[in-house]
Amino acid sequence: MDLTVEQKNAITDICADVEWNVCLAPHTTFKVGGSAHGLVRVQNENELVALLQFCADHSVLYRVLGRGSNLIVSDDGFAGIIIVLEGEFSQIEVSQEIGFSLSLQVGGGVSLTRLCRFTVKYGYAGAEFLLGIPGTVGGAVLMNAGAWGEEICNMITAVTLITKDGAQYLSRGEIPYSYRAWENFNETYPGAIITEMQIMLHKASPDQVSEECRLITEKRRAAQGIKEPNAGSFFKNPNATSKLTGITETSAGQLIDSCGLKGKRIGDVMVSTQHANFFVNCGKATAQDINQLMSLVQQQVKKETGILLEPEVHFM
Repeated sequence: MDLTVEQKNAITDICADVEWNVCLAPHTTFKVGGSAHGLVRVQNENELVALLQFCADHSVLYRVLGRGSNLIVSDDGFAGIIIVLEGEFSQIEVSQEIGFSLSLQVGGGVSLTRLCRFTVKYGYAGAEFLLGIPGTVGGAVLMNAGAWGEEICNMITAVTLITKDGAQYLSRGEIPYSYRAWENFNETYPGAIITEMQIMLHKASPDQVSEECRLITEKRRAAQGIKEPNAGSFFKNPNATSKLTGITETSAGQLIDSCGLKGKRIGDVMVSTQHANFFVNCGKATAQDINQLMSLVQQQVKKETGILLEPEVHFM
């Protein structure tokens, strides 16, 4: 059921920047998906708490959207409102310096690319591996984003969550991280939104950090320089033994490639011929096409290797 006029007016009273009946496909990197009832750009904690309280009181569903990467939106869209973190949630601040180490407070709406540019500008080392991951801090914290053997959980010292009851602060030791996941987040903190992380980096010369970023960019372009719309790495790397080779496989892409699935296509969704762990939108892809191709790849890899691939992408 769509929102009533009264509900829309109440939401607009809380947050001035609202769009109604928004197609979500242009807001995702895969360019797939139907419409949401509304898209609300939230500027500060007071607005966010009030909005979440309203949603709880009126049984309105909500979901946070960052860059729309690593996300597959249903063809039917989302029967609720989409929240975008802006304003005070898009700030980066140095909170403390101790010798050659420093602590950064980074808003949940900050893109990982912008965070990396900030560290290059001021010569803060330790976040270079995040360069090229097309998401925002909130999603990266939730998914324990990583690349090249590094994970964001190893940088985090604290995280801020906001619910309808206000802000909650968690130290790194209170967060049960695993590979590409904050375990049981939705069950433990229902309705919570990640609005800030605190990370520890160390000082270096801007030239040194810039050179490390250049090398990572070159490596990423060589391995994943895919031009078609996509959602990033589709499956988690398995770390399981293949019955086909007897070798412990740690690359989903290698498993898919070994099963001859590069170029496999359903509708306008195809397994990339460049990197087998990427699905690409060849034109007018649908979420249904994506789900069907995902199932086909999982079944074929399971049949040939005994390994069941688990999606890394999230579904709305």
